[in-house]
Amino acid sequence: MSQYPGLRVSSLAIRNQVASQIHGKGNIVWQLTWVAYSIWVTRNWDIHQILATYHETYNTYTTPNKYINHRRKRGVSSPTPSS
Repeated sequence: MSQYPGLRVSSLAIRNQVASQIHGKGNIVWQLTWVAYSIWVTRNWDIHQILATYHETYNTYTTPNKYINHRRKRGVSSPTPSS
């Protein structure tokens, strides 16, 4: 799956939805359903839908200001345009 990062993100985005639907039906059913949904999502959703679902699931959105402040706390300067 490391060769296909889009598939990885989409599979993680829908993991909880699949788990709630397949709960208690066995591991092989879970694995096959998760793969099928992951493939379906990569073919039928655009990247914005996948990332929005991932964000809702894992609450990973970081505002630009938080990112900049985090870099400043670590002592990393912002890139400056070269003259």
